[in-house]
Amino acid sequence: MVNKMSEPIRVLLVEDVMEDAELNKREIQKELPGCVFHVVYTKESFLEALDRFQPHVIVSDYSMPQFDGLTALHHTLQKSKTTPFILCTGSLNEDTAVECMKNGATDYIIKEHNKRLGSSVINALKLRETKIQDIQRKKKEENYQMDQQSLFEASHDLLLANSIERVESILFSAVNKILPDSIVVLSRADIVRGVGYLIDVHGVKPFVSWLQNALSMDISDFKVPLGKEAIEDMVYNQGRIVPIKNGLCTFLGKAFPEKICQMIEKKLSISYIYHIGISSHYEYKGGITLLQKDTLEEDKARIIEVLVKQSSVTYEKLEAMESLKKQQNRMESLLRLVQIKTNTVQEFLDRSLQEVMDATQSKIGFLLRLHDDSDQTELVCYSRNLVEEYTITDFDHPPSTFLFDLCQKTQQFKKPFSLDHLSFPSQTLGKKPGSDLQLHTLFVLPVVENENVCAVLVVGEKTDEYTTSDIEQVTLMFDSIWKWIKQKEADQDLFQRKEQLHNILEFSPISTIRCNDKGELLESNRALKNLLGLDSHTEPTHLNCFSLFHFSNSEIEMVQTKGLIRIEKTVNSERWKKKLPELSTPSGNHDFDITCKKIQITPESETFEYILQIHDISERKQIDRAKNEFINTVSHEMRTPLTSIKQSMLLMKEFFTTNMNTDQSSLLDIALRNTERLTKLIQNMLDFQKLTTFQSYFHKKYDSINDLIKQVVTDFSIRTVENEVTLQLQLEENLPLVLMDSDKISQVIANLVDNAIKFTPKGTIKIVTEMLLREGQVKISVVDTGIGIEPENVSKLMLPFFKIQKEEMKKTEGTGLGLPICKKILVLHDTDCFVESKPGKGSTFYFYLKTKSTEDMQ
Repeated sequence: MVNKMSEPIRVLLVEDVMEDAELNKREIQKELPGCVFHVVYTKESFLEALDRFQPHVIVSDYSMPQFDGLTALHHTLQKSKTTPFILCTGSLNEDTAVECMKNGATDYIIKEHNKRLGSSVINALKLRETKIQDIQRKKKEENYQMDQQSLFEASHDLLLANSIERVESILFSAVNKILPDSIVVLSRADIVRGVGYLIDVHGVKPFVSWLQNALSMDISDFKVPLGKEAIEDMVYNQGRIVPIKNGLCTFLGKAFPEKICQMIEKKLSISYIYHIGISSHYEYKGGITLLQKDTLEEDKARIIEVLVKQSSVTYEKLEAMESLKKQQNRMESLLRLVQIKTNTVQEFLDRSLQEVMDATQSKIGFLLRLHDDSDQTELVCYSRNLVEEYTITDFDHPPSTFLFDLCQKTQQFKKPFSLDHLSFPSQTLGKKPGSDLQLHTLFVLPVVENENVCAVLVVGEKTDEYTTSDIEQVTLMFDSIWKWIKQKEADQDLFQRKEQLHNILEFSPISTIRCNDKGELLESNRALKNLLGLDSHTEPTHLNCFSLFHFSNSEIEMVQTKGLIRIEKTVNSERWKKKLPELSTPSGNHDFDITCKKIQITPESETFEYILQIHDISERKQIDRAKNEFINTVSHEMRTPLTSIKQSMLLMKEFFTTNMNTDQSSLLDIALRNTERLTKLIQNMLDFQKLTTFQSYFHKKYDSINDLIKQVVTDFSIRTVENEVTLQLQLEENLPLVLMDSDKISQVIANLVDNAIKFTPKGTIKIVTEMLLREGQVKISVVDTGIGIEPENVSKLMLPFFKIQKEEMKKTEGTGLGLPICKKILVLHDTDCFVESKPGKGSTFYFYLKTKSTEDMQ
């Protein structure tokens, strides 16, 4: 069957002879069985059949008494360009046939050859279908060109759009042109509230009253719930047209019963629903919904998708411009904050708060400060209209409950939050009890430091709700304000500390100087000016501190490298006066103890300064010299008579003991022992004094430490027997030679062994030597099993004249100078005397000496 529709093919026969009409029917039915025929022979019946019968093909006699074929052809072409017209006649010359074909006839058949009529009808129907397809194609092309023109015009308008409303209007108008027969709905989304608002609708004007009755509401107030699932599934955000399944009920978010939705679908002939969303930065902003009787053509769908994508791009551009504008407003607000010039901190805070309120269009605002060291809350500043417009009579002292509740909530959240309202008790308003004031639409911004809220900014009474942009604006501005507050507090604290340090330095009894890296004086205190003989209000200029105190190049280099040195200097004030005549320092030599410290000015800077502290130790040095002279004089003066006394008593003991009784002999022995003790004391004092004043000379050379120890030990053989002590040697063989003054080191070993014997009533004393290859040193240890030393006494052992006394031991003889002398000798050997001891377990004294190999390598 040529006709692709299920309906039968309708054939209109224009024939006044019924026999010829029947013959035509029979021939046509041979080829197209099941056809429906209708026969007419007058003009009126023909015109009526064209409207009512709507034939697929017309077969007409050329000549009839009341009507002719050409007239029928003319009316057919006026009615439809696609209905084929076949002329069938008894006789037809060539000219007539050509004329019929020119006038639009599809074919002509001579009645004598009507067997060809069936195939001619089939060919005519094929031609009809081809013409229909051509017309549809041309119409589609025309529509597509019109759609493209609409797309071009809308795209041009979108480029010039300067508001979201304008974008929506352009898009809505363009879609209506492309789909004039569809119901088009434009909506805008509010993701925060989870609803979509109806902005405009096209194609329902005849049904508005009916819809409002069915929905029981005004269409302009209609809101569509935006389900969480729909947004998360990106149904509205895909940038393409999406069919809405399950009809109008699903699209309306099940806001109405399914029966009502089905009733609306039937009334408005809705069979298909489509939606495409407008998005900006992947956020759903609203969209276009299409309610159609037929399916949406693919070409139109693609054009609408392009329009929506261009609208989304324009959305993003406008939002970017709005964001840029807001950013510019923020920067202008911050610039105004920076440019605020006030005489007091309070004035700055008041003006800054007003700037924050203006930037966010807030009507009220106040700032609270929370103190960590107490439960007090301080109202730092507030907008004056709280007192003037809201008649809060004593806002400087708001009720504690109000502050407590607000601060508790802030401490709980520790992040920005909104408040719908905040109540003020009636006693703050000068009103009757129960008439509390309520502030609305508030935004609270806490400042958190070390996980504690230290300040709270509150702004409010805004006409609409605070947006994300408002919150960013408040946060950015208050961050700048808070930094300014902290900077002012830091400056105040720094100023106070600077004043305190200045006063400490100024009134310090120690002469102090601050100079640059070249030694040029920058600042000094009163003590230094007194030292130099200057007026306390006069600051010496052009004074080089390093030159003033005779710093050598090596000393300057040392302080630059190590950062800290301490030296003693003797300075002749006459040299000062030659360079600086204004100095009135007393004449003569002055001894100074100088500490010089290198100070970095800032962590990032490579520039340094120096702090010098100068102690005038001239008087102390003079006392030390007098003391040393006294000790030397007394020691030398006492040694000569003591030697004579000792020799005299030795002669008496040798020649006169036979004439003495026991008591007399015992008294003589006591006198000899005390003379020996006194001689040793004087000798130790002289040795210690020489070591302290560097008057003792050392003759260092490489020698065997083992041989020296063996030589020293022989002098203790008698004492070890008397004290029931065993003296052992544990000497490592083949030790290298060590650098030492043999006499001085033998004195050290002797003192250590002597001490060990004194404090080891019974037991063992061991002298140990061992080679430390890594350090290139020999370790010499004296180990005893004696009474040991208490921890608190270990640090005092090297102090002059310190002696350990214990109840369980008899009083030991000694000067208290043995160990200090050992320490002085060892220090001058570039080592020290070390002690390890446990009470009741014994003690170990040890020291180190460099080997020859180490010295050679150096």
